[in-house]
Amino acid sequence: MSEQTFYKYFPELEEYGIVKVSRKIGKAKLYRINVEHPLVKILREYELKLSQEMAGKAKMKKPI
Repeated sequence: MSEQTFYKYFPELEEYGIVKVSRKIGKAKLYRINVEHPLVKILREYELKLSQEMAGKAKMKKPI
């Protein structure tokens, strides 16, 4: 993803509550992903399942 595309869509992530401002330092805003957001929860579950599946496949390929 290009930087331009990222900055184009980032305000929507904040609007939908996927990311939240965690603090401000001067004019800069620092963001944190909102782990309570339903979409973020689904993505985290998917990541865990995918990691477990990949680990299982790697374990099966490992020579004894």
